[in-house]
Amino acid sequence: MSLVFSCAKQLLASLPWQPRTVAGTGVAADLALRSLCCDSRRAGEGSLFVCIRGAQSDGHHYILSAYEAGCRCFLVERLPDVALPPDAYLFLSDNTHRDLAYLAAAFYGYPAREMTIVGITGTKGKTTVAMLCHTIAQQTGVPSGYIGTCGVRYGEVKKQTNNTTPGALELQQYLYEMRQAGVQTVFLEVSSQALWQHRVDGIPFTAVAMTNLTPDHIGTHEHPDFDHYMACKRRLLTEFGAPVVILNADDSLVDRMGEHLKATVVRCGIRRAADLRAADLCHHTQNGLPGVAFIYRNATGNFPVFLPLPGEHNVFNALFALAITDALGIRAETAVAALAQATVPGRFEMIRFKEGLIVIDYAHNGAALRAALNTLRTYAPHRLLCLVGSVGERTQCRRTELGAAASDLADFTYLTADDPGFENVVDICRDMAQAFEDDRRYRIIPDRAEAICTALDELCAGDILLLAGKGDEQFQKIGNERIPHSDRAVVETHIGAVSMSV
Repeated sequence: MSLVFSCAKQLLASLPWQPRTVAGTGVAADLALRSLCCDSRRAGEGSLFVCIRGAQSDGHHYILSAYEAGCRCFLVERLPDVALPPDAYLFLSDNTHRDLAYLAAAFYGYPAREMTIVGITGTKGKTTVAMLCHTIAQQTGVPSGYIGTCGVRYGEVKKQTNNTTPGALELQQYLYEMRQAGVQTVFLEVSSQALWQHRVDGIPFTAVAMTNLTPDHIGTHEHPDFDHYMACKRRLLTEFGAPVVILNADDSLVDRMGEHLKATVVRCGIRRAADLRAADLCHHTQNGLPGVAFIYRNATGNFPVFLPLPGEHNVFNALFALAITDALGIRAETAVAALAQATVPGRFEMIRFKEGLIVIDYAHNGAALRAALNTLRTYAPHRLLCLVGSVGERTQCRRTELGAAASDLADFTYLTADDPGFENVVDICRDMAQAFEDDRRYRIIPDRAEAICTALDELCAGDILLLAGKGDEQFQKIGNERIPHSDRAVVETHIGAVSMSV
């Protein structure tokens, strides 16, 4: 049941623009509103069904199913292919993706208006930045929440989500639940797909950040080219009225991203002039695990930082977290102290085994894998091993990039599955294997769990094994199913079995 609106007509009237009535008697639009949905399987009596056109399905094809389930009110972009009885009430919209976002916010009582919302986008680093911000806020007593690749987190609540940025209806529900739980600040990962599909439209962001920008998510069912990808990303900086925008001073596209912004722009950097800088970076090991130390410089002084996440890319992530929390009024001394205890699930998550080191990381494109392998190489492993796969059916260009990164930087690579969908895993691995000149430096093991166990069996003292691509994800997409899988769980189970057999 809607929190505010008694009927579909009243909810639709909340839109900044009014959809046009194209069919129906109108009686249904005045009846009690019980639900807002975009999935015909959830439609029923008292529902307003919003027809969404997606990459692989179209809600307009399921209008009759929703009608037969008792739904009588529909928001559409075109008239349905089948004639509905006259008691079906249809409203015409020029963009149902956009309208769903505004309707969802209204349906749940505009929860974002009563919280501080920070939006974080960029090709790499969104999850780490958002989780570091969440850690800092929690440790400084600010009731905070997180929504992104690691799911939904606030208080003791942890939920898995299907997408980095949930669909508009699901997102507003999570924001409502957070507000009800007393959350004051939410750190939200905003993907390019979410911006393209208007999932975050209508959210009043207090601050937004663009971590970096490189080609990614380009291909079938994704962005047609880099310009489109970039334009979608930039929407977060230009169209949401955030008073603070945080950019990467060292990114090659920073000047283009910062053009004509009306907000206060804060730049973070290491090499180029910036408002907030990291200096004197050095690799540091604490309790046998690698990290990085640096000096954080802002307008108030210099602050020594230890971050238990190795690599220059994580220094950038920490800089963004410090910049965001500074914009929220958290003192640098407090934020720096919190960073020393920070961990991010599936991001350089480290496990000791057989006097070697296992690193679980989400690196799933060429640039991220290169950064991870280069970082681990600085700790002088006996051998640097890599286990990696690539997704099926989309972003085919990743295969070449991932294979080249592993071939260039790892001593040995296990090529395996990573969300193959309906594609053959061996075919995907062979595409990646073309980057290797020596076929003795890689092995194809299609089953990911088997590949992990094999790599663990072959791990020697002083080796570092990078399990790349899945991070904290709890499933694999195989065919049209989401099969339960966790790299961490496979590692822990195998280590437990080895310990029992000793």
